[in-house]
Amino acid sequence: MNKISSTLTLVFFMLVSFTAFSQEKFWVGLDLNFNSVKVGDADGTSSFGLAPTLGYMFSDNMGIGLEVNFRQPHKDHTIFGATPFLRYGKSVGDKATLFGDLGVGFSTGKETIGTVETKNSVFGIGISPGVMYKFADRWSAIGHFGFLGFTSDSEKVGSNDAVKTTEFGINLGMSSLNFGLQYHF
Repeated sequence: MNKISSTLTLVFFMLVSFTAFSQEKFWVGLDLNFNSVKVGDADGTSSFGLAPTLGYMFSDNMGIGLEVNFRQPHKDHTIFGATPFLRYGKSVGDKATLFGDLGVGFSTGKETIGTVETKNSVFGIGISPGVMYKFADRWSAIGHFGFLGFTSDSEKVGSNDAVKTTEFGINLGMSSLNFGLQYHF
């Protein structure tokens, strides 16, 4: 929990420091993710994710940003990470924008089951498409769906050597669906 409060404090101070340049080129946002899975007669599992973002549009179509994320795939497993990204968007009408985020992410996680501790570190690079709808003067709703890219996961279970898994592909499952709000300043 201390890491979460430190991250949110950092995002708050970055927001305060950027307000001096207020021309609606900056945004701060919060994405949420929830997923529930049940296979057969087994108990279902739910996952939850929270990702504050901060960004800057340096032209009408291009921007940069940073997403700091916290995920809890299940009760005893937490993951923290950060993803700097480049955003390209195209307006569709007066209020909607279709965009793609090209991001490079790093995350680390820990899971403890009984006395066995599992540690993960993940590196990924990929594209995530999204849509933004500006419903008020400085507010917009945002949604991401899907991921196309590469990930490399190093997992160490107990005192065993780490096992590295690499993937390249596309994810169009419901676990890739995120919703959020953004405030533009």
